Amino acid sequence: KKIVSAMTPFVQDHAMTLYLMRPNIAYLNKVNQAIQDIFPSNFDPETAIGIPIRATDRIQCAEGPGPCGLSFDQYMTIAKRASELAAQEKGQSGFLHNNIVLTSESSSFIEARHDYIKNNTITGQAVPFSFIVNEKDISQGSGHPHAFKVIADDVMLSTFISLKMQLMTESSVGNCCSAFHKLMAEFLSNGCGEVARNHFECLQQNENPMFRSCCRWGSSYKKECDGLRIVYSGTNTIYVHPKPEVRRSTNT
Repeated sequence: KKIVSAMTPFVQDHAMTLYLMRPNIAYLNKVNQAIQDIFPSNFDPETAIGIPIRATDRIQCAEGPGPCGLSFDQYMTIAKRASELAAQEKGQSGFLHNNIVLTSESSSFIEARHDYIKNNTITGQAVPFSFIVNEKDISQGSGHPHAFKVIADDVMLSTFISLKMQLMTESSVGNCCSAFHKLMAEFLSNGCGEVARNHFECLQQNENPMFRSCCRWGSSYKKECDGLRIVYSGTNTIYVHPKPEVRRSTNT
């Protein structure tokens, strides 16, 4: 088995995939126009954290067997903590970010931000973030082509828009069970984002064991996640320390 880290997936495969699937001029113009429409004119990437949420995630908690997908509120807890740690790293207090770039194939996750804001307002809790979303996303609900109920070309356009949105942030938190999220991490860690140095944290390396996910793929997917071994597939395995020594995964 090949031992890799959560931040060093298959660079050549990702580069080849993106090259082969690069948009033509017409679609590239659509992507750029969408980004221009989605982000405010005064947007500062240094104040944004990216939260991509995969619709088909089935997360197995480190503290026990069985699926336990994270809720929207839990993702917001993760975002707040990441933003606090980012501020502390710069010698500041509070949150470093005031924007969350939120993407997902699931419309329910995108719409959940409204309930989150409403519930916090009712209870008198401040919402420290503004949400940046693609209001015109087709939200196909799955990463599996056979499950699409929309035009495949529209799915690809939506995917490229989401990818470019997630390259516009200072920090990111993703599920490194996802090939798409690993693709984001690879480009960000190699300086392809809007900031000079993005900090990408895999959920598998979160300081809270309850937020660490196991990848339930391949021949070993039934083995219980103990916070040490995360199974990507039958042939590729990563190892993650249960108590990461750094606040976020970095690649310098």
